[in-house]
Amino acid sequence: MNIDDHILLWKSATIQVFDIRYIKIHGDEQPSSYRLPASGFLYAIKGKANVILDNKSYKIESFNIAHAGKGSCLHISAVENSLEYYLILYKATLPITSRKDMLALWEREKPVQLQYVFQVTNALTLQGKIETMHREWLKQNNLGHFHVKALFYQIIYELLQQLHQQHVNVQQPDPVEQIQNYIDEYYSLPITRESLAQMLNYSVPYIAKQFKQKTGRSIIDYLIQIRIQKARQLLIHTTLSLQEVASSVGYEDVSYFIRIFKKHSGLTPHEI
Repeated sequence: MNIDDHILLWKSATIQVFDIRYIKIHGDEQPSSYRLPASGFLYAIKGKANVILDNKSYKIESFNIAHAGKGSCLHISAVENSLEYYLILYKATLPITSRKDMLALWEREKPVQLQYVFQVTNALTLQGKIETMHREWLKQNNLGHFHVKALFYQIIYELLQQLHQQHVNVQQPDPVEQIQNYIDEYYSLPITRESLAQMLNYSVPYIAKQFKQKTGRSIIDYLIQIRIQKARQLLIHTTLSLQEVASSVGYEDVSYFIRIFKKHSGLTPHEI
């Protein structure tokens, strides 16, 4: 990541804050997973835990801040006693009137999709601003939300300073891995290239091309492969009806399920 480009893009972006939450997780609670509906900052104010962002593991503790993009999977486990944190969800875009070179830079750098975790140096100042943001957000009025937006810009300024000073390891998540992980977990849900692109904040042609280049197959072919694999396991190891098996892997039409199963496995479900 070129920090100067990163600063330039943030300076030019239009910001919308979607939500600010204060969350406390006790050590005896079950590990939690959450797929971010927007880009987000997690700021820990107390405790320790293990945080996984799209299969990348980090140790997080008081005064650590983490960032991940829309569609990233946030998994928190191994909480010591308790973990208290704020989660700030936001959207940042460039105005459509921006220069072509700026739009191309935004598409290439994807600043709102980057993943990183680091220890902040001005912890109390930053925490004070985030706590104020949360209080103002709860007021649910225009003036309070305007204050939230002003404070958000201040926080971004301070974080950019520290990213530059601390030489933080910033990672661009692999959209192909994100898609595969999502399909592996949610294969039973309605999934399209369009829904995946929207969830991950990419264009359909981009994710289709990246997926094909890396895996040698299309996204839909991968989805079908996973569904057929899961269906075979259910047919072999359970007594579920054909309708129940089909529904369990995302197909409500049994006739269609039988056709696609035979096409991709060479056998009908009854022959398994």
